[in-house]
Amino acid sequence: MKKNQPPPLQLSVQERIKLYEQTAADHTSSEILSSKSTPQSKKPSPALKEKQQRHSVRNTTAQNEEETLYATAALQTTTRVLSEAQIMKLLPHSQLVKAYQEKIQSLCKIVYGNENLLQEKIGEIQKNPTLGESLSWQISAQPESFSKLAGFNLWGIKNSARKNAEENLPTLCDAIAGYGEAVQYAREDLSITPDAVLTYYEQSMGREAVAKILQSSNQSEKENAEISTMIQQNPTVTRYQARIKYWCHVVFGKSNILASKMEEILHNPAMAEELTWQLAAYPQSLHNYAGMKVCGLKNSVRRHAEAGLPSLIDTIDNYANAVHLLKESLVQSQQLQQKTHAPSAELAKDLKKQKDLTKSSKLPEYLSSTPHHEARKTSQQTHERTQDTHSRKKTAAKTMAFAS
Repeated sequence: MKKNQPPPLQLSVQERIKLYEQTAADHTSSEILSSKSTPQSKKPSPALKEKQQRHSVRNTTAQNEEETLYATAALQTTTRVLSEAQIMKLLPHSQLVKAYQEKIQSLCKIVYGNENLLQEKIGEIQKNPTLGESLSWQISAQPESFSKLAGFNLWGIKNSARKNAEENLPTLCDAIAGYGEAVQYAREDLSITPDAVLTYYEQSMGREAVAKILQSSNQSEKENAEISTMIQQNPTVTRYQARIKYWCHVVFGKSNILASKMEEILHNPAMAEELTWQLAAYPQSLHNYAGMKVCGLKNSVRRHAEAGLPSLIDTIDNYANAVHLLKESLVQSQQLQQKTHAPSAELAKDLKKQKDLTKSSKLPEYLSSTPHHEARKTSQQTHERTQDTHSRKKTAAKTMAFAS
């Protein structure tokens, strides 16, 4: 009996194969039946179809409204960008900057006896706020580097003005440093959030004044761009730039080490003073000298570098002076052109108005003929009257002569 029966493992495998084929066939037939039956069962009714259409319309309208909201929000978030000229015109009208400036002027009156002593330096700080800290340090270290202190000091005896000057000197230094920080904050506000900040300027100055500053700044920015291009193309300026590159190569071994500084001086020549002071006091703060120095022994390149430093400083000074003089002359010529152009434009407008008035005041011939005739008649009558008076005077003179 056991020999005729197959092993259980072989039977189970065959059965499993048959069962797998049968289940696969049943599954495919059920899928075909379900696919045939589903379209009929899922066929929507007219009410359901209308409901789906309404839902889709609502979704599209909601999506459109959301897109418009995003678009308006994007338009609102896009802020204007103020130029450097516009920021420079608006800075003095900042409440914080104005308060510090007034404080500096009052303290300069106490310390130096002249409230406008640091006016030029204040303008430089507006262009470069970092100069406030260096100016504050310079005044605290050397108080009389700009002017003598107010009052007098004779053999250690100080009057009240000198005592007040010395007492208020630290306060002046703090005010100058604070002014630089206030300018920096005002610049950041006008650069990052100009629309929000301009509302405060409009409240203090008036909307028309702000609009006028912005319009004039656009014009002045174009003029400044023209002036800067003319200065860059000037042969004297290009010659000094070439000399600075040469001396930079001699002193530091790199000809373009001061390229960014020269660009800053081109826009603001007053920056040269700080650069030359830095080079004279700490020449290797910008870059190491060319050549080498080992145990006090210098090679020829190092000796030439140290010897060429004064020439580099003098060339930078001459470059800044040339830029300053050129800028002044170009600004004056532009102002003269504007002054001459404005009256000519006004004259042209007046002439045009007069021509329009004469054209409109021309009368028809049947109206204009009678006044001309009357005018001729009156002129003839006045001429005859003058002749009669002259003859009467002559006869009266003759009779008086005969009578005498």
